[in-house]
Amino acid sequence: MGESKIHRYLDIEHVGPNEESVRKEYAPLLQYFDGCNNVLDVGCGRGILLEMLRERGINAMGCDSELSMVQTCLQKGFECSQTDVLNFVGGTDQKFDAICCGHLIEHLEPASALEFLCQCFDKLIPGGRLLIITPNPEDLKIITLYFWLDLTHVRPYPRVLLEKMLKHIGFAILQSHDSNLPLHDKNIIKLFWMRVIKWFIYKITRLDLLYRGNTVILASKP
Repeated sequence: MGESKIHRYLDIEHVGPNEESVRKEYAPLLQYFDGCNNVLDVGCGRGILLEMLRERGINAMGCDSELSMVQTCLQKGFECSQTDVLNFVGGTDQKFDAICCGHLIEHLEPASALEFLCQCFDKLIPGGRLLIITPNPEDLKIITLYFWLDLTHVRPYPRVLLEKMLKHIGFAILQSHDSNLPLHDKNIIKLFWMRVIKWFIYKITRLDLLYRGNTVILASKP
């Protein structure tokens, strides 16, 4: 009984955030794919990034372990494979000029994560780019609440750890930053004083209460 309940919960969790939220998250990152002609979105979900890339005139394909997600992508006219990401990236003969790994690496054990990054390095052409997006454990609310709402999350990967892993494999780090701050409140004065108060709390308690969002790392294969 317990196992069936967990499987039903996981199916619900795989639905993910709504399309508007995903588009807002990826919109400022699309520039990293400019000039690319063959992009792989690993763990592509419903194909929202694939759609955004197509709208930008960039050819892209996806892979995902969830059959329903793959079927949705196929209905949208995308090339998409239903398989474990390690099996797909490690087994394909294709070479890509960019690979996107959005909200995936936190689902992998450390050994599998390192293997996956090595596979991405092998499947990129020289000068190819790897984009990683993952929940930022420096964000207090993410590490204490949101990260643990998904039962399929294995562990967080801090920015400094990911950078070391990527450099160890041979990647060069092009960009490494937090996701953009969402301005939910239009009152600029209110936003200013909220940031001042949070900064003051940090100085006293050393707790970083400022929104940090996701960790975004863009790496390239020399």
